Amino acid sequence: MLGIPLYVWGTVYFVVVVGGLLLASQPRWPRWLRGLTVTGGLGGLGLLALQAFSIGAWCPWCLCVDLAAIGLGGLALVGAPLSTERRHRPLAFAAAVLAVGVAPPLLVDLAIGTASDPTEVAAPDLARFEPSADDGVARIVEFVDVQCPFCREQHGRLATLLDQVGRDRVEVEVHHVPIPRHEFAAHAAAVATCCEAQDKGESALDRLMRSDDLSPAGCRRAAAEAGADLEALDACLRSEIPAERLAADREAATAVGLRSLPTCVIGGQRFEGLQSVETLRGAIESAIEQAEPGSDCST
Repeated sequence: MLGIPLYVWGTVYFVVVVGGLLLASQPRWPRWLRGLTVTGGLGGLGLLALQAFSIGAWCPWCLCVDLAAIGLGGLALVGAPLSTERRHRPLAFAAAVLAVGVAPPLLVDLAIGTASDPTEVAAPDLARFEPSADDGVARIVEFVDVQCPFCREQHGRLATLLDQVGRDRVEVEVHHVPIPRHEFAAHAAAVATCCEAQDKGESALDRLMRSDDLSPAGCRRAAAEAGADLEALDACLRSEIPAERLAADREAATAVGLRSLPTCVIGGQRFEGLQSVETLRGAIESAIEQAEPGSDCST
């Protein structure tokens, strides 16, 4: 919101509310604090609605925060009496410090650790993700939405790691799964697909993932910078090629039981959500090692 991550807004909100509660000098809610807390509760309801009806997925940590905001908003709305006894304040202050300064980092660390746990792809699907026949070449399969900020971040991390380990040692396969609410995602995916037909797919996708302008004009500019023939690009975009490719990518997503973006499969393991650089590096190195001639490991 306004270019500021929601977690920043949430942290500031709870700091202000907790501070207001600690400084309350009368049992009645100050008008400004009551209004702010009720507004926060409505915001929590709105975020729950987004998860339920727009995103289609539930974040457990978001639920904790949203329900806390809703609970506080309800207390403010009914005018629950505030404690003004000074002897309660040191304990309340300590609880506030723990809640605001300690709990979020712990929850974030736990969330990242949980998201980084790979899950094995079901056996019937493994044939799709076997490494290439070339000795020592591992395979990465990405499921992305070009407009998804987490997909863009993860693609950048993977690109950096591939430059470090050597792109000749890794084969990357990209499947586009544009989210309907992302205005430019489907067109950007079509442009990337048509650039692949000119052997400019990798360069074009990298530019699209870094671009701040994914409008049709911005995508066309990224394709030109990647060296694509614009006349051939336009002809491809008018054809059935992009629609057929996106349909095939959706089938691949269904085959692996795609639940969130980004998702990548490295060495036969599925990683859901934005992964740390360390997790991605470890998975890539392990996949390369498994693909080495004479390896006893199976992907």
